Amino acid sequence: MNFNFEDCIILKFLAGSHSHGTATIDSDVDYRGIVIPPKSFFFGLDKFEQHETKEPDAVYYNIQKFVRLAIAGNPTILEYLYADEYLIKTSYAERLINIRHSFLGKHCAKPFFGYAQQQLHRLSTMPAPNGRTERRMALVEKFGYDTKYASHLVRILKMGIELLKEEVVKVKRPDATFLLDIKNGKYKLEEIKAMVEDLMQQFKQAEQTTQLPDCSNYNEINNVLIEIVEDYFNKKKEEETRQ
Repeated sequence: MNFNFEDCIILKFLAGSHSHGTATIDSDVDYRGIVIPPKSFFFGLDKFEQHETKEPDAVYYNIQKFVRLAIAGNPTILEYLYADEYLIKTSYAERLINIRHSFLGKHCAKPFFGYAQQQLHRLSTMPAPNGRTERRMALVEKFGYDTKYASHLVRILKMGIELLKEEVVKVKRPDATFLLDIKNGKYKLEEIKAMVEDLMQQFKQAEQTTQLPDCSNYNEINNVLIEIVEDYFNKKKEEETRQ
């Protein structure tokens, strides 16, 4: 990148178990955020969609890509707008957060349920050996299934049900203790599968009865995005003029 990345961050938070309230001493530290890159990335030939690092684990999205993913109902992306705590939250990010309900719709059911199905498939699948999956392999060997994936699976189903019924994304989990019990192997695989079957039925029922609109409010979101970017660059120009 040929710009000062840190200066362009408008939102940053600790994601994953730290935002869910299920972090332990062994939990990974995952940073997530949104940036507004320079004008050339909007109007010129420069391209920037996201920036990732491994140490620390971090992912930052160009505001345009972030909005596209959020409109699509991506579960992990919607969490950016509903986190309880932020390390950086500028007025530009606040304007996105203020319209977060406009991103929600019945269409969110499909990505939430799809994510849950992925986790279900991984429950008893031994991951390919590498440095990061050694702990996962140990979980499968100890409990007969991946308890971390099980915890993610139950969490995402419950979050999807809450979204469809209550029209909110509860990132900080009120059931954090229960999810930690799952992660710590308190339940047998048969018990987890029974829980999941019940939650999937609840999910489908919530999908049929939800009062959410069919899709995101595209026009409102698009207009706010344009206003944010215009105001951001106008402020940058004023700062440059004063210098």
